[in-house]
Amino acid sequence: MKIWLIGDRDANRVQIGENLSQKLSWPFIDTNRLLEQENNSPVSSLVAQWGWTEFCRRLDKRVRSLAQNRQDAVISVGLSVASDHNNLALLKKNGYVVFIATAVQALLDKLVSSGRGGALPSDLAQVLETKIGLPKRYLDLEIESTGADPSEDAERIIDSLGLKNVRSGQGFKT
Repeated sequence: MKIWLIGDRDANRVQIGENLSQKLSWPFIDTNRLLEQENNSPVSSLVAQWGWTEFCRRLDKRVRSLAQNRQDAVISVGLSVASDHNNLALLKKNGYVVFIATAVQALLDKLVSSGRGGALPSDLAQVLETKIGLPKRYLDLEIESTGADPSEDAERIIDSLGLKNVRSGQGFKT
């Protein structure tokens, strides 16, 4: 079984995923890191080299490959994967889909601390638009993360999905 973590970069999905995988004794895979390792280049360079459309195509291909793998895993994917309904359906079919939203107050605090005042940066607008546009039928769980304690967020996911006694090799989805 897999637990797919979807969220924006400010949602701490990687830190939550690392905590979650440790608690479940499952491997953790961050799809962006995976592409970076496979291509010996940071995401920013890959996007510059390939363009955004090609980067997303390759990321989608990697996610489809991970979905077909039978190994239990916690997998972090970015919002670009969630923008495709076919991807969401595939993730749902192959595990639990968890959307990690950044708490609105945490986003507002970030704006104030960055000196932007009330201006809504484009990445924040994208986060809010994606959160509103994500079809609920694909989600098994939606949580808000303040970013304060990824371990606590991981525990909330385990409790909410009823995985308290699940360990490696015993994954199941009811």
